[in-house]
Amino acid sequence: MIMEKEKMIIYDDILGYFDKLIDQIGKLEEVDVKTRYGHKIHKAEIHLLVQINNTPGKSMSELARTLDVTRGMISQLAKKLEEKELIEKKKSLANERDVLLYNTAEGERIVKLHAKFYQDLNDVFLDYFSKLDYKQTDTILEFLKVTETFIDQTIKEQTENEPLE
Repeated sequence: MIMEKEKMIIYDDILGYFDKLIDQIGKLEEVDVKTRYGHKIHKAEIHLLVQINNTPGKSMSELARTLDVTRGMISQLAKKLEEKELIEKKKSLANERDVLLYNTAEGERIVKLHAKFYQDLNDVFLDYFSKLDYKQTDTILEFLKVTETFIDQTIKEQTENEPLE
């Protein structure tokens, strides 16, 4: 049985790694995506590129509904992606008010790189978890659930206590 002092040392180590992990995830999100894709692209722009890749020729309104965002947001993102020559807009033949979005070859290349990045990440985790027994996996899962609950509760409390402007 681990003594209380040793438990605290292990606990401090775990929290230290967890803090570092959270910090690294934040940095990964903020990393100049140019190093990964050759363009500076924001997370929302990548998500739109992926959606356009999955459903080419959809109107901005349809994409907004699918992604559960405003049409204005899709319009802004599409404008940026068009300026970067990652998508092209075409008028709908059925309804000239509708603008349909398609990825360019460069947009498709970025979607493939994005998919590969996450596949590589998943492969690392799959390799690690495949070597664990059920009890070890369950312990990790339980820790993640406790962490998620804590973060959800903290966000809820902070948003409830935000001063109104």
